[in-house]
Formats: sequence, structure tokens, C-alpha cells
Amino acid sequence: MSYTYDPALPEGERITSVTVDGKPIDPAGTYRIGTFSFLAAGGDNFRAFTEGDDYVDTGLLDYEAWVDHIADNSPVAPSFAKHAVQVSGVPETVAAGDTVAFQVAGMDVTSKGAPANTEVTVSLGDQVLGTAPVSSGAASISVTLPAGTPAGTARLTLTAAPSGTVVQVPVTVEEAAEPAAATRTTLIALPRCTSTGSCPRRFWRSSRRRAAAPRASSSSARATR
Repeated sequence: MSYTYDPALPEGERITSVTVDGKPIDPAGTYRIGTFSFLAAGGDNFRAFTEGDDYVDTGLLDYEAWVDHIADNSPVAPSFAKHAVQVSGVPETVAAGDTVAFQVAGMDVTSKGAPANTEVTVSLGDQVLGTAPVSSGAASISVTLPAGTPAGTARLTLTAAPSGTVVQVPVTVEEAAEPAAATRTTLIALPRCTSTGSCPRRFWRSSRRRAAAPRASSSSARATR
């Protein structure tokens, strides 16, 4: 299980994303959590654990379970991937084709022998959008969201090297704006008449024919009367 948080947000809103086995948590789903009895009882402000049900006390002591795990899985090697990473400054919405910029911190594990991350790669699905340098576990992310990204929630995946820390950052993609209606203007050049009233022959004949039509109608009207 991994999560991102923003300490600048109000209490109750600081956890900005949670993933289980690399997939977003389902708010309506049911999950079995294994933890220490102290935390299960709401210790260290894990108060939400007290709202769960089907509590089971295994009777195991934590150090005994740890010794048994080492005995059953030796040799063991530690993972240096961080599972809680600070992410701040993510825009509320972003349009496809625009730049997404935010800050990431706390990607380094501080345990003895843990490597310091030097670079983070940002991807959307299988498409790599860019990389950023990492210093003291922090990085400034700035990538362009691909044009054509569908509206809704898109998840940027950040992978830090060499620790293997993976961070998923959800961003809300705006609905694409309706394209403006296309307009077309056609200009027609007309022959220019001189100051004396003389016009090119073709234009004069055309004008004469149009002017003759009303006179014919008037004569016809008089013949009828």
C-alpha cells in the first residue's frame, strides 16, 4: 500500500491518494488490514481503524512474527522504495496539451544503506512524459499532458531511481472545449468605372439587362389595364 499527502491541506484532507497493489483504492470496497494491536486500537492518531469491524487478534507478538518471517524467507534483502511521499501544488484541473507542474518530496528512505535518488521519471500509462533531477529526495515536476488525453482522472506515475520508489499522482483532465464554428468570407472584385460614368463593356451590358427587366414588367402591366 502506498499513499501521497499534502501537509498544507486541512486535517482530514491531507491524504491525496491511496493505492493498493498499484491500483487506486475503492472507497466503497472492503479491505483486510494487518497491523499492531496498538495501531488497531486507534493509537498514533489511526482513529479510522476503530471504525472497522471483524477485528481478529492473532495472539502473535510482532517480534515473534518478524523472527519467523526471516527464518522462512532467508536470505532477505530490504526494499528501499518509499510508500508515503509528499506531493503538493497539483492543479485542480488541467487541459490536455497543457503543462502540469507540482512538487514532490520525501522520496528517499533514510535507513542505513539506503541509496539517494538522483532522478525521477514521469509516465502516463506506457508513455514517458519526461524526467526530473532529484535532490535530497525532492523534485520539481513539469511535464506536458498529451493532447487527446480523455477527460476525467488521469494518473501520472513517478518512478524514482535508484530506489524504485513509485508515486501515483491523480490529475483531473478538463472536458475539451467545443471547436469554434468555421466561417468563410468571399470577396468579389468588380470592375471600376471612370469618373465620367464610363464602365467596362461587360459590366455595362450586365447592368443594362438588369435595368431592362422592370421596364418590360411595367409595359405588360399597362397592356393588361
